[in-house]
Amino acid sequence: MSDPIQHPISKLGFFLEYTSPWLIELSEAAATLEQARSKPHVLTDHDVSETRRVYTEQAEDLTLFEDTSARWAAQANLTAEQRAGLATLGSNLVQLRHLNTSILELTDYLETRTIERVLATPDIELGLSEFLKHFSGQRPDTTN
Repeated sequence: MSDPIQHPISKLGFFLEYTSPWLIELSEAAATLEQARSKPHVLTDHDVSETRRVYTEQAEDLTLFEDTSARWAAQANLTAEQRAGLATLGSNLVQLRHLNTSILELTDYLETRTIERVLATPDIELGLSEFLKHFSGQRPDTTN
């Protein structure tokens, strides 16, 4: 991999404008995947694989953003506006990292609960699983 571009601090505004919608997108993606947690049959192996690929690549991009932010923060003679912008960027990056990690962890969980995996599970095992959920007080998934 080639060396990342060393953006000057004059690009701080771009980084702030980019990370704000990125936070919204990641929040929405995390919420959507969280809904799939209780419905193991709604995602395919391909859906989970692509989700993992996209968010793994995004984690690498996030590392570049974090490195750039740290490099900028280490500069002497930052203006008050730059320090405030870096504080906002830092907060955005912490939230982005948390959401990205959560999505990748949830993808690991969902990997064994795709429609292909559910269909490959013997009927007796599925029935027993639903019975145990009901017996333990959890509502079985009755939505299709």
